[in-house]
Amino acid sequence: MKYSNDCRRIAQVILTYRDTVSLDNSSSDPLKSYKDLLLDLTISDPHAKDKVIELLKYQHHLNEIEQLSQWTLPRFPVSGDVLSSRGIKQGPNFKVILNELRQTWKQSHYQATEYQLINEVLPQVLEQISNSPVTAAASASIPKKRK
Repeated sequence: MKYSNDCRRIAQVILTYRDTVSLDNSSSDPLKSYKDLLLDLTISDPHAKDKVIELLKYQHHLNEIEQLSQWTLPRFPVSGDVLSSRGIKQGPNFKVILNELRQTWKQSHYQATEYQLINEVLPQVLEQISNSPVTAAASASIPKKRK
């Protein structure tokens, strides 16, 4: 049996997240895990909302489909340009820094502002990266330029 690429992608999302993403009725926003998934998938797939809605259908959360379909994706307030303007150079840790800031933003229920993320969270992330044994080992293995 042949399926379209879109059907295959929907099936991949359902199979990947059917056991790991669920409603949290004890939270003020039961759809928070689905919204987080949608934000993560939207980075690489502009049609991610349709796939997450199909996941809700698969899990028989039919009442929540309308809420998620009407939800407007918030814009992540920090960009690579903002980090570059702060003197952070493109490199192996650039994506790690952006991902850490994004995780903090999601934990704040998408309320953390650019100012809060850059001035309060970024210094902590940079300190974690500088204290990381992987980062220290990687920088030690980089040969230094000779004059």
